[in-house]
Amino acid sequence: MKKHPVIIEGYDGTFEELGRKVGELRYDKLAEFLLHLENELARQAIADKKRGRPKLANLIEGVELTVKDGKIKTERLFEFCKAFMQEELNNDK
Repeated sequence: MKKHPVIIEGYDGTFEELGRKVGELRYDKLAEFLLHLENELARQAIADKKRGRPKLANLIEGVELTVKDGKIKTERLFEFCKAFMQEELNNDK
């Protein structure tokens, strides 16, 4: 696997389609996705710090914090919407 892949293995759609599909996720699942993205960015920042790349690590940390903020806001959005989604949420059980 390339160090920095330009495609997602196993996914044949465009990034536009992927963005739309991720954006259409129910907000709790979107927040879960953002958590995993946040964690991956944190892992990359730590690795770059260890490799002596503090500027790159700081830039990645900035993106990580932005994703974290988006995750927190998405969680709030889900909490707001839950009242309107009881039937859907009950069907998940």
